[in-house]
Parts: sequence; structure tokens; C-alpha cells
Amino acid sequence: APTTAWDPTPADGAKYINAASVVLAWQMGDVDNTANNVSYDVYWGTDEATVAADTTPDAHVTDPTRTIGPLLNDTDYYWKVNTVLTLKGPPFTQTIIPGDVWQFKTKPFIAIGDATRIGLWTFDEEGAGNLVVDWSGYGNDGTIIGGALRVPGRNEDAENAIDLSGGGQSVAITMTGGVPTVNPSEVSVAMWARPDITTGQQMMWYTYETSGYGKVRCRINGGNWLFTSGQGATGNNIDATGPAVV
Repeated sequence: APTTAWDPTPADGAKYINAASVVLAWQMGDVDNTANNVSYDVYWGTDEATVAADTTPDAHVTDPTRTIGPLLNDTDYYWKVNTVLTLKGPPFTQTIIPGDVWQFKTKPFIAIGDATRIGLWTFDEEGAGNLVVDWSGYGNDGTIIGGALRVPGRNEDAENAIDLSGGGQSVAITMTGGVPTVNPSEVSVAMWARPDITTGQQMMWYTYETSGYGKVRCRINGGNWLFTSGQGATGNNIDATGPAVV
């Protein structure tokens, strides 16, 4: 490991970072923390040159993390961590190890265009890593799980789909944006999918409440699309069989 602070979170060059609150984190460099107390001077701002000059730290911390915000939307931010080593005994000499300048960009402001549309995931965010942005305005962003990859979807000209080709792969979305509870009897869903099976069962997506039972589900069942709205394992399901999978 280097002597400088390393392994930044958000990663250098990250995009679509939530501007409301950002947790900056890093790994301690390969330094002598037996003879020295280790602390950090943290700098951040929208001007790269100012951050690089590290004149006055924005914060001095003893743990390798600092929460900042709220920040501006759709804005490039730069940050830097200098490692401060202070001898534990006389003469208590300080040594500063300058860090690299890292950069991230915050997510643009997304207005709620349709109050009844509680989620809109297009999967086409360039440079977003495992983040899936909710473009509905409710802020219900998702996370790509299990190493699933972005691939060309319906348009065949952009990475605007997720290839779920292995066990444990999914896009996990926690509805935290203050949206109303979905009424299983009054819900509309639009999606594009290209399954690779025509027999058996394969879950495409589902919602669930704290009980863990699926409330709204879409899956392939016996070669047909099956849409289910109801109480999951407790019964009272309404099934609507769609067209055959081709």
C-alpha cells in the first residue's frame, strides 16, 4: 500500500453522487502508526486548484471518514486527504504526507414529472458504476448486485439494460423516497426484457413489503409472461397471463 491515503469512496471519477450528504472515506496509507498518532486534514470544494493547494483544511479528523453536504446538484467536486503523523513522544514532531486530488460529480436535480410514477429506471447512466438512478424524481435509486453487467437493450445502441445471467444477480431498490404504498389492485408497469428461457419459471421483478411476500410480481411461467398482484404466499392472487415468450 502507498504511504498516502488511498482507495477513496466515492471512487475517483464517480458520477451521480447524492448531493444531500456524501460520506468521504479512504484507507490509511502504509505508515508507522505505532510510533505516531495518525490523523487527517481533509480538503474539498468545486475548484481543483484550490483543493490541490491545501492551504487551510476544511476538516481535521482522526478516523478515515468525513461526511459532507448538502452539496450543489450536477456539480464537479474535488477532495484531498493529507495524512498527519504526530510522534507520540517528545518532541511530538509532525509529518504531513500530501494526498492525491480525487473528483466526483453530484447527481442532477430530477423534478417529479408525474406524481403517480413512483419509479423510472432506464439503466443508461454512463459512468455510474453499480448505481441505478431513479429518474422519476422520487430518489429511489438502485444498486446492481452480484456483478451483473450493463448491456445494449432494446435500442441495441447503448448500455441501457442489465444482463442478469448468474445466481444472485439483481438490481436492488429500496423505496425510500417518500412515495405512497403501492396498492396491489391499482398498479401499472412498463418494462422491456429479453429472457433466455421459454419453459419453467424465471422471476423478472417483484415488489415486497416487510413481510417478505411478493405484492406485485412479473415472471415467466410455463413459456408465458405472468403478472401477479396480491398477497403472495397468503393467497388472494390475481394472475394475468400474457403472451408467449419468443
